[in-house]
Order: sequence, then C-alpha cells, then structure tokens
Amino acid sequence: MTTENTENKVEKKAKKAEPKPAKEPKAPAAAAPSGQFEYEFLPLPEAVATVGHIRIDPKKIMVSKFDARAQPAPVTDDLIASIKENGLIQDPLVTYARSKSGEEGWLIVAGRRRREACQKAGLKEISAKAVEITSFKQYLILAGEENLKRQNMSPWDIYNYFTQLLGAGLKQSEIKEVFHVTDGYVSQYLAIGKLDERVQKHVRAAADEPFKSHAASVVRELKRVGDPEEQVAFAQKAIDEELSPAALKFIIEKWLNKQAQAAEEGEKKPKAGSRAVRLPEEISTSDIKPLPKGDFATLINYARAKHAKAKASEKATPESLAYARGVMDGLLQAAGLKETPAAAAKSSSKED
Repeated sequence: MTTENTENKVEKKAKKAEPKPAKEPKAPAAAAPSGQFEYEFLPLPEAVATVGHIRIDPKKIMVSKFDARAQPAPVTDDLIASIKENGLIQDPLVTYARSKSGEEGWLIVAGRRRREACQKAGLKEISAKAVEITSFKQYLILAGEENLKRQNMSPWDIYNYFTQLLGAGLKQSEIKEVFHVTDGYVSQYLAIGKLDERVQKHVRAAADEPFKSHAASVVRELKRVGDPEEQVAFAQKAIDEELSPAALKFIIEKWLNKQAQAAEEGEKKPKAGSRAVRLPEEISTSDIKPLPKGDFATLINYARAKHAKAKASEKATPESLAYARGVMDGLLQAAGLKETPAAAAKSSSKED
C-alpha cells in the first residue's frame, strides 16, 4: 500500500468523523426575514420603466419560495379552461430582480396562480404589470394587497400574511393604514397565533363548521377563553354541534359569567391559610380600642356558657374542652377577676 493511498484513507476517515452540520429548519413564510429572501431587487430597465408593462413567456417569470398565502390555492381546470377561451383578464404584477445564483429577470410579485395557469394553458406570451421594488417590506405589501382587497384569502392566510408583515418591520398600526382596515380587524386575525395549537389546526384546516365558513368570528369568541383546555373544549363543542358564532358566543359568555361569579365569591371568603388577626408586633397602641364594660361582661358570660356546653357534651374532645376553658380563663384574667399564671406563681413564691 502506497503512502498516498494511506493518506487518502486517513483523510476519508477524518471527514467521516467530522460532525455533519445540522440542517437549518425551513423557515415558515410567516417568519421570513428579509435576510433570507433569495432575490435582490434591481431598478427596472429604462425601456420598461416608462411604460410599466412587459410581454413575457410565463415560464420565464421567476417565482420566490415566499408566498403571501400560507396555503396557496391550487390551479383548477376551470381556471385553465377560462384562460384558454378568454385569455388572461387581469395581468399579474412583476418586478426586476437578481437571484442568488446571479440570474437576472422578472420576478412574480402578485398573480402566481394566474402565471401558473397561463403556463399550463400553453400561452407563450402574456402581459404583466411591472413595478420597481426596493425592499422586502414593499414586496410583501404588494404581494398580498391584491388578494386582501379581493377578500379571497382564508383567515389562516391573513394571519400568516400579517405575521410576515410584522416580521418585515411593519407595526400593527402601519398595517391598518396600508390596507385601510381597522385595528380590530388586524388584532382579530393576529389573535389566531395566540390560540392553543390544537385550535389553530382547526382554523388552518377550515374543514369543519363553523371553522369552514365563520373562522374569523369563531376565533373572536375563542380568544376570550384564557384556559387552553377550556378553549379546546369549546372549539370541539362548536364542531360537534355545528354551532353558529352567535350560539358559541352565548355559551362562552355564560361560562365567563360563572367564572367571574365564582371568583367574586372566592374573594369574599377568607383564603386557606390566611390569618384573621395581626401579630402582636404589628399592633400599635392607637389600634387598641377598649371594650365598653357591658360588652366585656357579655364576652365573659358567653365564654362561660361555651365552656359549660363543652363540658356537658359527649362529643367534646380534651383539646376542645381545654380551648374553651382557656378562652374563659383568659377573659377572667383580663377583667381582673382571676389571677394570671404569672401572678399566681409570684404569690406562691412569697408564701414559700
């Protein structure tokens, strides 16, 4: 065996021994930071910038792995047949960009489904609107704006799209302004991300009622239930009984009212382990208010009666009897009607 062969074997063994780098998990579209975007935006060619349109083979339009939709709708045979018969009614939106491999060309911004349908319909050239994009944030806004305006995005799509925009640096207030919607609209869809994962699956699948037809309204009601297990239980109940959003709202409000009532009653009751009196070091002279003489006599009489009742009872334990006697003796000593243990011990020592 030659020295060269030996060195090669050693090198191969060393390479095998080296730990393989862990594969980076594929980032979901909702968490796509601009640093992971696989294209660099370029200025539009001068000839295109003036007209704002191009004619291009749909096959030659580049497509990013990031989509405004979390679950892009498939291209249907009906759409392909419609394009074959009537052509493309609404032009897709493209921008000029360079891929990481150095390839320059037109990148789809909005209208992926139309581009694919045109390609499957056999069209060799289509018209597309061209817009210059300078940031990933601008790309995301334009990518989803058209779909959002046409209201053909599912609640799960909207949630993921808004999360993308937040990840790209937009604030919630800016999303509201860009799309001319209310704060409540944005909050309602972002709330999907705060639901229990088991409930999120129902929203994402949109296979069962009421999630299929009224997911946004269902989410609005379920997000009021803070306990995850209760939230899942309400979601399952809504599916099992095919509850309308109004019916789900009714039973959730009923449950919330019971929870509030129980909490209110719990606050009124002393908590377990809590003490009803302060420790001696916590009491100042100003806190002490002498009882009227009549009231003190009532306390002594009450203590005597309790002690007599304890002695007469067959159920009284030695401990309860000793406690009743102690209360009575303490009150008598406080009133000066009986010597305290310390005074009794002192007088006994004098006699000795």
